[in-house]
Amino acid sequence: MAGRNRVEDILVQAGVVDELQIRSAYAQQGQWGGRLARILVERKFAAEEAVVHALSVALRVPRIRPAGEPRDGGALAKLDAEFCEAKGVFPVALRDNGKTLLLAVADPTDLEMVDEVERRARARISVAIAGEIEIRTAIDRHYHHKETAPPKAAARAPQPEPEPERLAPPVAPSTNDDLDDLLAGAPDATGFTREEVERIRAIAENQEKSGKVLRAVTELLIEKGYLSAKDLAGRHKA
Repeated sequence: MAGRNRVEDILVQAGVVDELQIRSAYAQQGQWGGRLARILVERKFAAEEAVVHALSVALRVPRIRPAGEPRDGGALAKLDAEFCEAKGVFPVALRDNGKTLLLAVADPTDLEMVDEVERRARARISVAIAGEIEIRTAIDRHYHHKETAPPKAAARAPQPEPEPERLAPPVAPSTNDDLDDLLAGAPDATGFTREEVERIRAIAENQEKSGKVLRAVTELLIEKGYLSAKDLAGRHKA
């Protein structure tokens, strides 16, 4: 395996995180403990996939997704779940007739941990890198026989009903012919919805009826001599 490399230097050089985020993660680590890569992911400074990829490339350690690997009872018997959870490792499979243990690790630079696993398992260790969340999922699945629940999708807020689109300021039609033109064409091109055009038609028809009545009354008044055409013209000018 590659020699010891500081995880933080690799991630900064790869552009996964910056120095300020590293210092913030170290402050949390000093107070509460935990592995640096996991803190960076939990603080949402970096995606776990980006962290794993950067370390895999820099350290030349193969990438593995342990939760998707088939269950190997012989490998699982080499380590207990509590140890795996504490060290961020997962025994994936036994190879070479049980002489080699394929081990998924969150931190390949922790050589002391690898040596400890080798003593416990009494087997050579072949290291592959995985995300710590992925390792925990594999532990839950293969040791505890439970599935890690996927995050629930956030409920969508009810969306308001869209208002009818108006592409231009509405202009009231002047005659029924105009209304017929509106109804024959696309109402949204004039700024009115079809319902609004129908209401305008009804109003226009009522006004037309009222106008006919008013003209009939006016003609009767002129005929009876109560009102002259001259008086009517003067009233219109006023």
